Amino acid sequence: MSALSNWILTVVGVIVVGVLVDIVLPEGSIRKFVRGLVSIFTVFAIVAPLPNVNLDKINFGSFFKQTQIDENFIERINSKKLNEYEVLIESTLYSQGYHNVDIKIDADRQTSTLKILKVNVDLTGLVLNDKNLNINKYDQIKSIVKSIVGVREEDILFYG
Repeated sequence: MSALSNWILTVVGVIVVGVLVDIVLPEGSIRKFVRGLVSIFTVFAIVAPLPNVNLDKINFGSFFKQTQIDENFIERINSKKLNEYEVLIESTLYSQGYHNVDIKIDADRQTSTLKILKVNVDLTGLVLNDKNLNINKYDQIKSIVKSIVGVREEDILFYG
């Protein structure tokens, strides 16, 4: 028999003997005393093999579930963030008088912290209102994109 099965049999045996002694003993103060002794023997039977346990051989890592990063989840979250950034930039540009501007953001979607590489601004369908006709539209759009996304000016590319 293995050490574990011997230990289990010892604990069960002490508990069975304790129950039998409890049944046989009459009521009174001696019963309380014997119950205390049986309880102490039960605790000793449970704790006795602990000094023989070699903790170096136990792999505690197997007791805890290993967590892994789900790359698909991170990519989905980053894609949603990028989509929200694109919509926010487009709506901000629209409210500033730049209509029909298309924004596409290139980023590293695999990392846990989203790193934006380039912002592509498509101006082929751009319609300006009267107040924006005589201003430098590129500088205005760059400042709006930088304030929302926080990229460098060199990373903002215009098309159209």
